Amino acid sequence: FVVNQRGRVYEKNLGPKTAEIARKMKNYNPDLTWKLVNQ
Repeated sequence: FVVNQRGRVYEKNLGPKTAEIARKMKNYNPDLTWKLVNQ
């Protein structure tokens, strides 16, 4: 999950290496594969 500057929450299945990929994320830069979470 990622939260943008407007408080919107997005999610994406990063697969079996989620922890490794997430640790490497340094900037907020979601592409079209990230989906808005309906609250």
